[in-house]
Amino acid sequence: MAESKHPMRSTVCINDLQQTSGEGLHKISAHISWEGKVGELEFAWQGESCPNPADALLVLMSSITIPLNIRLSIDVTPSLVGTRLIDYYRRSYSQTSSPPDRALTSTGIRMPGIKPSGEGLLFDGGIDAFHALKQYQDDISTLVFVNGLYGDEDQRQNSQHALRSKLQRIQYQAVELDKALLVLDTNLHDLLLTLGISDTLLAETFYAGLGHILNGNISTLRIPGSKKFQKYEQEEGFEPKLVVHDTGQLTLSEKQERMASDRYLMDALRVCWENPHRSYNCGRCKRCTRRIPARRLLESLRRREAKLLDARRIQITESP
Repeated sequence: MAESKHPMRSTVCINDLQQTSGEGLHKISAHISWEGKVGELEFAWQGESCPNPADALLVLMSSITIPLNIRLSIDVTPSLVGTRLIDYYRRSYSQTSSPPDRALTSTGIRMPGIKPSGEGLLFDGGIDAFHALKQYQDDISTLVFVNGLYGDEDQRQNSQHALRSKLQRIQYQAVELDKALLVLDTNLHDLLLTLGISDTLLAETFYAGLGHILNGNISTLRIPGSKKFQKYEQEEGFEPKLVVHDTGQLTLSEKQERMASDRYLMDALRVCWENPHRSYNCGRCKRCTRRIPARRLLESLRRREAKLLDARRIQITESP
């Protein structure tokens, strides 16, 4: 395993953690400090509040500190479950150069009266996300989009046939798919720039942290399978299962072939941007996506997704 960039004496501190709620909008915020630099981390969403903000932020921030061998402290008391989860992943990361079978799960303490129902799918509008939706569309009630993670969500497009932002495109697709859309806004990308601390997040604890945050809204957060991640097995002791990984081993080309024959998914992709209130051909646009063959449309989506991935400063990766 490559040597850490920072000695273990470095410590990332989480202070002034609070959760506020008003008119259905919930917000978790905290001051994050490291080596004399301080920034504020925020997560905001509509729906139900987070059952255990301390666990959520502690587990999520460990996705940054574990790969760099940096200590992590918090000025409130997390649950025993949260600290066990981090200790488990830290040991797994430090002691092996090959990924062991492990849980991609988080365990939350649900608040009384909160009974989340239905699965959520981490959804970025890419091939992997659409293919996972094809597999589990009857179980998934909510699409979860993390806005502000990479800093590329609001890049403007010059073409009149493209949506002005990735978020707007996903909003239209959610309507076409008849799924609820839960947008989790965060300034995590900006915070990491401020601290100058990391460009790699550990997938296991990052997704577990998201599972904690959204545990009041969905029973399970499903992560689309991709070539970057291996198969994860449920680890005894981390129940209930809040985060599960799609373990399909298909290539991108195989996923595209399956999607091309699925009218449900293709109709969601064929939104006419000149008539965004419905998916029908506008009758004026010569390049309307209604007229593009399914496989060419999917290949265009794959290329756009690959271009964004190459440009991202933040990468989410599994243990080495």
